[in-house]
Amino acid sequence: KMKKIHYSLFCSIIVFGFCSDALAQRNVIKYNDEIWKGITVQVTPTPSMLPNIYDIEEIGKHGKYIWIKNRIKEPKFALIDSVQIREVAAWGYIGQGPREFLKTAMWVEGEDEYIRIYDNYKMHKFILHNDSLHYIGKTQCNNEPDFLQTIHAINDSIVCGYKYAPREIGIHLLNIISQQSFDAIRVNEGYFTNKETPYELSMTVFNDKVIVGRKNFNQIEIYKINHKDRTLKEEFIINYNNASVQKINKEKACYLININANEKHFYMQNQDTDQPGQKTYVDIYTWSGKPVKRIILDDLYLQGTLIGDTMYLKKCSDDDNLYLLIL
Repeated sequence: KMKKIHYSLFCSIIVFGFCSDALAQRNVIKYNDEIWKGITVQVTPTPSMLPNIYDIEEIGKHGKYIWIKNRIKEPKFALIDSVQIREVAAWGYIGQGPREFLKTAMWVEGEDEYIRIYDNYKMHKFILHNDSLHYIGKTQCNNEPDFLQTIHAINDSIVCGYKYAPREIGIHLLNIISQQSFDAIRVNEGYFTNKETPYELSMTVFNDKVIVGRKNFNQIEIYKINHKDRTLKEEFIINYNNASVQKINKEKACYLININANEKHFYMQNQDTDQPGQKTYVDIYTWSGKPVKRIILDDLYLQGTLIGDTMYLKKCSDDDNLYLLIL
């Protein structure tokens, strides 16, 4: 019996050693407030009048265009020329007809020339040619509940999506047609027992990189998409102020409300840590995780999309303008 106990202890030590080695091998970069000293600036973005009345729920980019998803107003979607700030196309009325969308219809981000709208388990596909929008067709997807909140198209069938289900959330690399999940960045459902701090993620995809912001505690994770194997490989983690699921920083939390990226940097748009709900700041990092600059904005901005060297922002208290931040 003693031999069995000793053997169990030995196995436990071996397993613990392997786990410790695995944790040690994770590329975790730790920062605190000191990193922003000397690289923080305050900026007031420039307003630019919108060409129409919108009830903006989300904004994003499609090439040189800004797309807008309206919360209630119809048409549901609009494309705005980012240079002239003029409306190029507006479409999608609320309903269940052939050319109508549900209120829950989602814009699907992507790197190619196609515009995709995911609605009621159908992927609608459009293309913009000479400022004219052409409908290509739709693909019927599996109609089992999928709880997808954000979708980025890798191609016509493979997507990277943020899934917010009642008991499990995470970023999934999946076949949107069959809903088969090839790989995922999952969150333990037990965390939902902490009702005081509900768990959420923010995400974006740029080329073959997935950027994940863990809201309510300060962690940014960079993953690489392996298209051949359909896997997500962790590259590095940025942990700010030594926060974790067990140790949440309520006063110095990064809320990570929006993420943008280009070839040189990625941009974490956050609510102000000291006065959440009042101001916004943008943290800029290199693709190796080095902090470049913190831009403190003059007000609360809820949405932002990056086109070229300009970020187009939606101000919380202003529905008439987009605000331009030159980076």
